[in-house]
Amino acid sequence: MKHPIESFRDHFKDVVEEVQRFAVFVRAKEFQEQSIVKLEELLAECSQAKDKAIAEQSEDTANAYLAFEFMAKALVEEFRFYLALKADAPDSAWDHLVNAESSSAAAMKSHAVASHLDGYIQRLHALERLLFPQPVFFSSGFIVRESECSICGVEYGECTHVKGRPYMGKLCARIVKKAELQEVSVVSDPADKHCRALHYTDNGITRNVFTQRAVPDEDAEQSPPAYPEGRADAPSGSAEA
Repeated sequence: MKHPIESFRDHFKDVVEEVQRFAVFVRAKEFQEQSIVKLEELLAECSQAKDKAIAEQSEDTANAYLAFEFMAKALVEEFRFYLALKADAPDSAWDHLVNAESSSAAAMKSHAVASHLDGYIQRLHALERLLFPQPVFFSSGFIVRESECSICGVEYGECTHVKGRPYMGKLCARIVKKAELQEVSVVSDPADKHCRALHYTDNGITRNVFTQRAVPDEDAEQSPPAYPEGRADAPSGSAEA
């Protein structure tokens, strides 16, 4: 008799194989929308199974279902990425692609059932490189005065839980409660790819970094240059985000 995880993995694989043929940009959007619905139903099944494992205090099983959750979320985000591109919304598409990358990485941290995702993550990174210009990323430097563990709620560092590791169906995170901002830097390898320049100014006109369309001034906020000096494809002017 199969272990429940093995049976669920077979079911998960069947659903993924059914929808994965539509995970290509040129597929009709109605099929991609239907795929999202199927994956969200699968995600709900993952969550229910995880809750049952938690109630039974089966940590390894709960962590496995957590990994399945993250894998389903990654696929949903990938489909939303394609739909956003088709809707001429590249900023939203970028966010969905980054979410897919993050969910895949979280799945691999959660349990060995997701240990095969290296190739999938590399494909997402390839889409990022091929479809978008190199963004300018920002990183904030803080002095953390107060933080707590997301698992047990005590001061982070005073418990045995480790950030990024799974515990009974949850990934441990450090929740910052109080901090002092020290700096905001331009970086090439950010912790969060959502933190990027959105706009730049060119001859007095504010433009979207991705589309190059003019953006109303009230929609743009000041930021460091979107294209650092030395980029061959850098338009003149300063950036806004």
